[in-house]
Amino acid sequence: MKKFLALLLAFCMCTAVLVACNDDTDVPSDSRSETDEPQQTAEQTENETDGGKQTEEIPEDSDDTDEQTNAPADTDNGGETPDSNTVSIGSVADWEALANSGDPDGADFSGKTVKLTANIDFGTATATTLFKTFKGTFDGCGFTVVGTAANRMSLVANALENATVRNVTLSGFKIASPVVAPQSGVIAMTSAGDEGLTVENVKIVNCVIDGTNVTSGDPGLGMLVGQVTNSPVTVRNVEVSGSITTQGSANLGGLFGVLTGSCESVFESIKVDVDLEGKNIWAGGVIGYLPGTSRLTVNKAVIKGTYSSTGNSGSSCALGGVVGTKNNTAVATGGASEIKNCYIDVKAYSTARYGRAAGIAGVWHKSSGSADSITVENCYVGGEFSVYRSENMLGQAGGLFGEYGSCSSAITLKNVILKAAVDQTYMGSDIVADITKLGTEKSGIIGNSFSTKVDGAESHTVSATGCYTTIVKAADGTDLTLPQGFAAVDGGAVSGMIKYDTNGFISEVTAPAAN
Repeated sequence: MKKFLALLLAFCMCTAVLVACNDDTDVPSDSRSETDEPQQTAEQTENETDGGKQTEEIPEDSDDTDEQTNAPADTDNGGETPDSNTVSIGSVADWEALANSGDPDGADFSGKTVKLTANIDFGTATATTLFKTFKGTFDGCGFTVVGTAANRMSLVANALENATVRNVTLSGFKIASPVVAPQSGVIAMTSAGDEGLTVENVKIVNCVIDGTNVTSGDPGLGMLVGQVTNSPVTVRNVEVSGSITTQGSANLGGLFGVLTGSCESVFESIKVDVDLEGKNIWAGGVIGYLPGTSRLTVNKAVIKGTYSSTGNSGSSCALGGVVGTKNNTAVATGGASEIKNCYIDVKAYSTARYGRAAGIAGVWHKSSGSADSITVENCYVGGEFSVYRSENMLGQAGGLFGEYGSCSSAITLKNVILKAAVDQTYMGSDIVADITKLGTEKSGIIGNSFSTKVDGAESHTVSATGCYTTIVKAADGTDLTLPQGFAAVDGGAVSGMIKYDTNGFISEVTAPAAN
C-alpha cells in the first residue's frame, strides 16, 4: 500500500511540472514590470561564470532610456524638454551649425522661437549671419553675444518678416559693406510684414556699421535694421551705442535707416548714443528717412550723438535729433505725431548747399499740401546745429526744425526747454549761435518754412505753452523778443526744471524755481 501511495505522489508531481512547462499565459522570462528587479539572462549568467563583463539590462519603459536617447533639457525653461517649436543656441558651434543648416522644417522659423541658453563669444572669428529669412521670435533670454565682425550686412538675419527680437545684448560687432548700395543693420538688413516688427529689451553696445562701399543708390543703414517696408514698428526698452559711416548718399538712423509706408511707428524707453557721418546723408537719432504717411510716436527717449554731412554746391542733406527727413505723401494716418518726455542733446553740421539741421527734424515736410501735425511735450532740446549759408549755400538750421513745410498743420509745444546754439554760417564744433534769430516769429523753432503759405501767409500754426529758452539777448546785449509762449530762463536753472523717472527718462518739465 505504501508503495502504491509513493508511486501516486510521484505521478502527480510529474504531471504538475509538465502543465507548468506548457502554460502559454506565463510572462516571458526577459520581461518585467516597473516594480520588478532586473532579471539576469542566461547569457549574463554565463558571462559571469566565464569571467566576462556583465552588462546592465535596461527595460524599454525605463526612465533611464529617455535620458540617453532624448535631446538635452533646455536650461532656460527650468529643465523642461523644449517642444518642437523651440530651437536652442548655447555656443558658437550651435550658432554656426544653425546658420549653415537653416530651418530643418523649411518654414523660415514661422511660429518658432530661437533661444539663447548661454553667453556667446566669437572672439576674433567672423560670425555667420544666423538666418536668411526669419519669421519667428529670437529670444536672447538675457544673454550677450560678443564679437568683432559678421560675414554679411547683418548679424541676426538678412530679412525679418513679422518677427520679434527681444532680451539680448549684441556687443562689439563691426558690420562692413561688401557690396554697393545694400541695406544694413546690426540685427537685420530689412524687415517687412503686415503684423509688424517688435524689438524689445535689446542692447546694441559699441557696434559699427561701415558703409564705405556704399557709393550709389539710396540705401538705409540703421543700428537695428537698415530698412522697414510697409510694416508697423514697435520698439521698447532699447539702448544702442556706436557709429555709422558712409561715403555715398544714404539714409542713416540711430535705430532705422528708412521706414516706409502708412504704418505707425512707436518708440518707447529708448537710449541712443550714435555718431552718424557721410556725404549727402539724411540722418536722424531714431530714423534717417520717414516717407509715406507714417505717424511717429516717441515717448521717453535719451538721444545723443554727432551728425556730420559733407557736400558741395549741388548737394543736399537733412540732420535731426529724432528724424533726418519726414516727408509724407498724404495726410498722416492716426493723427499728429508725438514726441514726449525726451532729452535730446546732439550736434549736427552740414556743408551741403541745401543742408538742414535741427533738434527734432532736419526736414518735416508734407509734399501734397495737407497737414502733418506734431506735438512736442515735456522735452529738453539742446545741442549745436550749423549749416552753410551764403548766396549759393541755402542751408537752414533751427532749434526744432531746419525746414518745415506742411500746410494747414499745427506745431504744438508744451513744457519744452530749448537750449540750442543755432548757426547759419557753419563754424564747425566752435559754432557761435546766431541768437538774433530768436527774435523772429519762428524764433529758432523753425529755420525756414517751405510751401506752407496760403495767399501769402503762413498756413501752419505754432502754439507754445510753458516753454523756455536760455538765449535771451542779442549779440549787442539788447533783450530779444522771445517767441510767443516762451519765457527766458537762466541756463543754470534748467537742471532743476527737469524731473526724471527711475530709468533716467524725463517725467516732467516744470517752471523754474523762484529766487
